[in-house]
Amino acid sequence: MQLMQQGAVSQAERQFIKALEFEPANAEYHFELANVYASRYDAWKALPNHPETQMWLEKAAGELEQAVMFQPDFEAALFNLGVVYKKMGQHEKARELFKKVLILNDKNAAAHMQIAATYEEQGFYDDAKDAYERARELDYFNPAIQTSLENVDILKDEDRERQNSAAMHDRYMRMAGLFEHSPGSVAAQHMRDAQLQRQNGQNMATAIPYLASYLIQQFMERRTLKKIEEV
Repeated sequence: MQLMQQGAVSQAERQFIKALEFEPANAEYHFELANVYASRYDAWKALPNHPETQMWLEKAAGELEQAVMFQPDFEAALFNLGVVYKKMGQHEKARELFKKVLILNDKNAAAHMQIAATYEEQGFYDDAKDAYERARELDYFNPAIQTSLENVDILKDEDRERQNSAAMHDRYMRMAGLFEHSPGSVAAQHMRDAQLQRQNGQNMATAIPYLASYLIQQFMERRTLKKIEEV
């Protein structure tokens, strides 16, 4: 532990490994060795896709798994293992560990925060917001929780806008398909012209018929809606 505090990480690692040779079931030793590997991971995390980065993360996970196996109620080990799993993208496994932390200590606001973060990273914004709100109930004056709540609302709105845009695009594509199969439509003629232009290698010109087709679709749709309203 003193070596770790002095920044002598390699020497600390050797000492913990030696200690585990005498006491292989010592959860504390596994936990501290995981901290050694976590510090090495922190030194590499600026390169997240580098094999060295992943190796230290996996080593930390292995030691924490050992700690939890030998001491199932080791709250700090459970929490840290959940964080490591989250960094590895194993969100479901991470949540299960944070829930175990809450069984041991239902006042742990940080565990709620981590649960919320796993939901947020998966795009489950309503679940994330609920978890952040539970964390705020336990630690009301923590500014990080309030910031996280505001951010998750922004992410939710942005996600809704993306879904609406995608739905609108899909709607216009379906309309384009209908116009394309209508032989007498102006849009169909533009589509045929575009196909001829592509065959002749006139790639730049193909944008014009498509744009015209798109505008015609909008006009036809508005005219249809107007007729419906008049009826």
